[in-house]
Amino acid sequence: MRKEDEERETSSDMFIRGFEKRPIEISKVTLNQLGDWISKINSILDQLSDQQKIHLFHIRSSPQFVEKLVEEIEAKRGLEGRYKKLATLMVEKQTKAQEQIAKADQELQTVVTSTKELQKQVSLN
Repeated sequence: MRKEDEERETSSDMFIRGFEKRPIEISKVTLNQLGDWISKINSILDQLSDQQKIHLFHIRSSPQFVEKLVEEIEAKRGLEGRYKKLATLMVEKQTKAQEQIAKADQELQTVVTSTKELQKQVSLN
């Protein structure tokens, strides 16, 4: 915001500058210095918002954080075993269903052949 105010020139700015009482250090700051400061601040903010560094800060500052991570990993390992069991059960159910389909198809074929035989016998009589 200050950068925009510094770059914009209006007639009232000269009037305001006449009455303005700034510390000398602030009035000596140029737009280039202000831009440099903003870019440095943005780079620091980017570094502080890096997820990996956030995890490292949590690990360093809180031993409970590490224990919590370990508990989450162990819980996920337990779920992994459960999901593997579910996957094998699903495969078993699929094979049983395929076997039942094959058996039903064989029974259907026998019913079809016996029905054809009966039709032939009925048509002959």
